[in-house]
Amino acid sequence: MKTYADFQNFCNQNLQKHFDEVKSERAIAVKKIILFRIIFTLLLFGNLLLVYVFTINQELIEENTIAIIVAVVLLIAYNFLVFKIFIFQRKIRYKYVSFFKDKIIKNIVKFFDETLTYYPEKFININSFEKSGLIIQKIVKYYGDDYVEGMLGDTKIQFAEVHALIEKKDKDNDKSYEEVFGGLFFIGDFNKNFKGQTYVYPDYGEKIFGRLAKYFQKLNKHRGELVNLEDIEFEKEFKVYSTDQIEARYILSTSLMQRIVNYKKKTKSDILMSFVDSNIYIGIPIKGQLFEPKIFGKLLHENTLKNYFEHFELVISVVEELNLNLRIWNKQ
Repeated sequence: MKTYADFQNFCNQNLQKHFDEVKSERAIAVKKIILFRIIFTLLLFGNLLLVYVFTINQELIEENTIAIIVAVVLLIAYNFLVFKIFIFQRKIRYKYVSFFKDKIIKNIVKFFDETLTYYPEKFININSFEKSGLIIQKIVKYYGDDYVEGMLGDTKIQFAEVHALIEKKDKDNDKSYEEVFGGLFFIGDFNKNFKGQTYVYPDYGEKIFGRLAKYFQKLNKHRGELVNLEDIEFEKEFKVYSTDQIEARYILSTSLMQRIVNYKKKTKSDILMSFVDSNIYIGIPIKGQLFEPKIFGKLLHENTLKNYFEHFELVISVVEELNLNLRIWNKQ
């Protein structure tokens, strides 16, 4: 397993020239965006001034057809230019983000394994996401990016940033959308079927209600029976449901539970997992967009790079751990 020190050395030795290229590209993008924002401000001021002039000279305008036509044309022209500025800004940002991902993210992915392939605009399809069973609600909107696929040993893997939303209605029957998952979603296919289905969720109730939470957790029949494990630290952080108690205990070995707990401690991130058919699914909720660089401010914080490493390290370590424990599956 590669260490964070290895990752830091890799970044220092292999990414510095790319960081310099990205900084130059960003400087160009920043200058253009600032210029567009100045133009936007002037146009907005001109638009407001035009409205003000027409308001105080309403009687003159009403008696002058040419003035009305000029006013309408100017208002349309102003608003069209404002719209075009927003479009240009989006194009500039898209170009910069694409450049960043090609120079930085693609190389970071290769650090973990040369066989992995990165597609910045693709993402895991909704059918695969729903098959994980991690989200019970009906998803009505779904999108993502930053797709990675390849092989880790004999295990086919894929992961991407995805966002899943459900529909909500208020008391007036007005529709709105709520994101039920947004973050890194991982699939590992071991080509051997699990006998049952096992689900691992963050345990908020245990922290708040202690032993009383166990009673309420047992009432959750959507994902099988509650599995009681011997690792006290893991039990405080997670709740596990499974349709096969014995298999669940084989899957969640002592070392694997410790890896998951350590990850949660280091990143302060929640984690969801499921083991269905021949696949392991891992969901890591993340606020915002994981691999999107900032145009303004520091290019990459040390914490950002560390988070990249720890997210990748988790999914790779889980695959390696399970590959060492293949006795829990039977070939179908």
